[in-house]
Amino acid sequence: MALPEALAGVVVSDRCCGCGACAGVAACGRLEMRLTPEGLWQPAVSECTNCGVCERVCPGLESPAPETAAPLGEHLGACVGYSTDERERLRGSSGGLATRVLKALLESGQVEAVVAVRASEDGERLFEAAVLRTSEEIQAAAGSKYYPVEFSRPLQELRASGERFALVGVPCVITALHHGRERLPWLQRQCVALIGLACGHLVSTHYTAFLAELSGVRAEGLSGAEYRRKPGLRSAVDYVFAARVADGAEGRELPFVTGRAPVTLWTARIFTPGACFRCADLFAADADLTLMDAWLPEYTADRAGTSLAVARSEAMRDLLEAERAAGRLHLEPIAPEHVVRSQAGALASRRVAAELRSTGAREPLSLRWERRRARLSNRLLAGRGPRRRLGIAAIRAWMAAHRAWNSIWRLPRRVAGRLKRLVLGPGKVRT
Repeated sequence: MALPEALAGVVVSDRCCGCGACAGVAACGRLEMRLTPEGLWQPAVSECTNCGVCERVCPGLESPAPETAAPLGEHLGACVGYSTDERERLRGSSGGLATRVLKALLESGQVEAVVAVRASEDGERLFEAAVLRTSEEIQAAAGSKYYPVEFSRPLQELRASGERFALVGVPCVITALHHGRERLPWLQRQCVALIGLACGHLVSTHYTAFLAELSGVRAEGLSGAEYRRKPGLRSAVDYVFAARVADGAEGRELPFVTGRAPVTLWTARIFTPGACFRCADLFAADADLTLMDAWLPEYTADRAGTSLAVARSEAMRDLLEAERAAGRLHLEPIAPEHVVRSQAGALASRRVAAELRSTGAREPLSLRWERRRARLSNRLLAGRGPRRRLGIAAIRAWMAAHRAWNSIWRLPRRVAGRLKRLVLGPGKVRT
């Protein structure tokens, strides 16, 4: 049985982000999410009753672009800070603010459960969205996961239980649940808080599998991954990727630094879903609270990590203030323009998407090439055996060519810099 026409159009046109909200709220109960060979989630249906509920939440059908002049959307204020609990701060990717907020919601009784991403318990995937009901479970789920997850199972579970909950997710998931709160009575009653995470783009499962291969761990034996391990280096931007197999053995650590595989693949948007190239929402504008890394020079020197927070509801603003007053959060106000500046790199592509969507203009050739390259990378690793090994070899060859090209392109600037130092002396050149 085919998907509903509108939903099928989203999938066919490569606008499906794989969030699973459609399957989570579908009244028929026959819609499910399936992981494709390309490493991405897509909806599938065994028998459609055309109830239309799934179409009410799909972010691929309705996701107006935020104004480029005000990418944060409407908000009540912004702040910068971190959890004062050392375990929360060091375990989290950027200051433990998300962990503390989720715990505060649960401990204060505002919610009875939290939906967040944790290590999977079924063995079929590395990570999953799950319902967490204790502070210990929230603590165990801390940290960034650059891995595709879908939210249908926890939404179905919570609808059946009737529990009030908070959900933390990337902008497309937040938009879907925002639509749901406006249009579905049960979500309006139960979904108390939406915590958004600023997101440059998503990746398929092949991103993790490829990095694991580079670290010396075969993708077939991969049992876990840590994306932003803090090895006690110099600053908050010094972290590494680590992959492990079932017996706990790990491959070599891959640093997230310019020119190395994790950063090269990420910035080139290799393994990125097609929907991300059309997304204009970096800051989860529909969230009650948006959190992100404080990628600003004055904060990255602290290796423990620092977060930026943008509050859009009075409840979230009051919660942050209560946690600060209780000494569980260190918070300081920050100007919204500094929040925007902290994500300048990712925002550039979002503004291109927003302009294309508002004008209906054709994609520039460079963007079309980038999107097709991302799709090809996922297809190259979709096979098994020799085909998969060939795909890995092809992407490694592209990375080598990419590094060589960058070295050639940067050579004139390096030569010019050295000449200026010779003429002006050390310490006189500003770049």
